[in-house]
Amino acid sequence: MNNSLKLDGDLSHHIDSATHLLKCIISFLGFIGNLSVILVYRCKTHKSSSEILICTIAWSDLCSCAQCVVFTILFYANIHNLYPLILCLTNNVSFNTIYTFTNILIMVVAINRFYAVCQPHMYNITFCRRNVNWVIVLAFITGILSSGNEPFLCKAYQDNDIKGLKSKVKFWFFFRVILLIVTITVLFFSYSLVYLAIRRTSLRLESHQKLQPATATSMVTCISTDAPSSQVQQRRPRSNVNCKQDRLTTTLFVVSGVYLLLYLPDIIFYAFYHYTNWFKDTLTKGILKNSCQILFVLNFSINPVLYYLVNTFYREKIEMAKNLVKKSVFECHHI
Repeated sequence: MNNSLKLDGDLSHHIDSATHLLKCIISFLGFIGNLSVILVYRCKTHKSSSEILICTIAWSDLCSCAQCVVFTILFYANIHNLYPLILCLTNNVSFNTIYTFTNILIMVVAINRFYAVCQPHMYNITFCRRNVNWVIVLAFITGILSSGNEPFLCKAYQDNDIKGLKSKVKFWFFFRVILLIVTITVLFFSYSLVYLAIRRTSLRLESHQKLQPATATSMVTCISTDAPSSQVQQRRPRSNVNCKQDRLTTTLFVVSGVYLLLYLPDIIFYAFYHYTNWFKDTLTKGILKNSCQILFVLNFSINPVLYYLVNTFYREKIEMAKNLVKKSVFECHHI
């Protein structure tokens, strides 16, 4: 029996070490990817409000990746045992701030797409540069305020106050659940209305093409308005296929969907782990916990991959950078 427990303990330790290493590698790659997203969109001269939000989310993910790499190094160096309260407080406050901040931005992005597609005449007024900057600042302040419970949580953990720790963790958990429910609700209604608007316009285009096939494309205008407010809006003809494939809307929809899919396993497991007796085996708990942590780290590292697969503008810029690097390496090789 004792040998079995010792074996499980050693195996759990190795799994934890491998998980930390894998999280560090994923975060490092995510750091490079998010940095490329920031550079691509920062260099764009006329950025729309959607692209400003993309840049801000990339900054948030970049900070998360850097945080994961730094704290993994501290874990392997055993520095976390020297300053447990300071490191616990820094890690938890930064994590909760970034988590709340990113959730709010994901909701703002969905509302942004709703206005761009369904209310184009109000888009440049509602999502002007000044309003977007204020929303980003308020989202960050909300993220900081959501971490107000963390100093008491870390103090209870250091003092081994189990009762106080459980009550404070319960508050933090229910806050995450409520924020997640609000996020899912906003995303569902916003993107449902966007889909219905695009579908309605597509059907109108099809019926118009049947009536006047020669002049249909010249009479139908684009419903998505995503140009900056400083530019004059020029409505161009748009075909049925183009209307369905609004690139920016598709990109942000995929990013939001993947965000929820990768985040849900972590919070579901957390609920079962702390509030049920389903996982009595320590090894099973450790494996499931580490798997959810990897998915959670993957959450703020995968966006550059999604942009590359879905967004044509980002993919073209990355391909240009790759070709430039290949050309430079080829020229250096032949000197």
